[in-house]
Amino acid sequence: MGNFKVFGECEIPSFIPKSLLCDFSVVGMQQDSKYAINYTLSSLKQHKRIQRLILIFPHSLPTSCLAEIQKFHCKIYFFLQKDSKSFCDCKSLSQFGLVIAL
Repeated sequence: MGNFKVFGECEIPSFIPKSLLCDFSVVGMQQDSKYAINYTLSSLKQHKRIQRLILIFPHSLPTSCLAEIQKFHCKIYFFLQKDSKSFCDCKSLSQFGLVIAL
């Protein structure tokens, strides 16, 4: 497993595929997802390589930042609890990346 950047708990949940976690991955968990988003966007603007942004049970997501991250061809993965978001919320997030409801 790589030396990826983690915002939030240090323990990565076992349902996250190991293939997503590499040196160029950023992980944001729950309320710390906003820090992961800001870090990713800032790093990409500085021409640093980030391939994947993984958001686990995220709280408030700034869609303008997600759209900008997407322009840098960074893949975004959302891991959501089935009962936490409505279908419409999941559908709106799907324009930015892969949404996985657990």
